[in-house]
Amino acid sequence: MGSNHWGCRKCKHDSVRCDECNKHDWHDKCDKDDRHDKCDKDDRHDRHDKCNKHDRNDEHEKVYTSGVIVNDDSAEGDANIAQDLYVSVTNFGDRRVSVKVEVFNWGDADTSAAPPGTPTNPMAVQVLPGAQVQIPAGRTQHFFANISAVDSYEVRVTILSNKRHNGQVVFNAVAIDQVGNFTEALVLFKDFVLLKDDKDSC
Repeated sequence: MGSNHWGCRKCKHDSVRCDECNKHDWHDKCDKDDRHDKCDKDDRHDRHDKCNKHDRNDEHEKVYTSGVIVNDDSAEGDANIAQDLYVSVTNFGDRRVSVKVEVFNWGDADTSAAPPGTPTNPMAVQVLPGAQVQIPAGRTQHFFANISAVDSYEVRVTILSNKRHNGQVVFNAVAIDQVGNFTEALVLFKDFVLLKDDKDSC
């Protein structure tokens, strides 16, 4: 029985007995392309690797601000009226949360308001015992900043909690005049404005 010449495009040998031809007939290179290794890699992007990475990240970040508060009294000339700023943060949840308290000096309000009007930039004020602290469940952490040389200030509070066990955190800020021991400014939890909630982002 004669050989069946399939007419291999490369070597014209009998492809039944020619390993080289059979190799070509299997189209190894094409099979590799058909598997679309590169495309499969690209397809993984459709599975939202980036989003899955975020889902694996259990941290839920919320950032609040008091807005900018002017800290001077025209009746006292240029004297600042509050020297001590306390931010009290209570974790009412059943798991530990990480809290970051930042205080920013937004500069002299009188200079900014005078014509032609000069926007001011924030400068960080040192916060004690540290900017970021772990607060166990059922505990309160007090933060302190000296604002005696600050003409206008902002309190910014960041709460980092577990997404599956979202923290129940309440905080207030109070500015006190050391001389008369008066409360010069009080920012309650309900007065803080939510600036950022990372659940809204992918």
